[in-house]
Amino acid sequence: MPDQPHDPVTKEKAEAFDRLLGKPRTEAEVDIRSDELSKEFTEHRDEFIKQHPTATDSTIIFQAWAMQKIAGLQLQAEKNFLRIRELESR
Repeated sequence: MPDQPHDPVTKEKAEAFDRLLGKPRTEAEVDIRSDELSKEFTEHRDEFIKQHPTATDSTIIFQAWAMQKIAGLQLQAEKNFLRIRELESR
């Protein structure tokens, strides 16, 4: 079964929804970012399938995409740690 098309949530829609629910702003920001990542993955998946027509398992494509995201976060965290340590030693 193909994945459903993505309906992006705009910042305005998210803020209006948050006002109705009384949700704290930080949670709203996380929700907005989650929606952005979902859209980003959907675009990545669709492009990947165009380039590799026999690769249609969204779960496997997602796992590879998520691993790349996690690796990027880990590298950035390591760079931040090293930079902080460098600044503290001055």
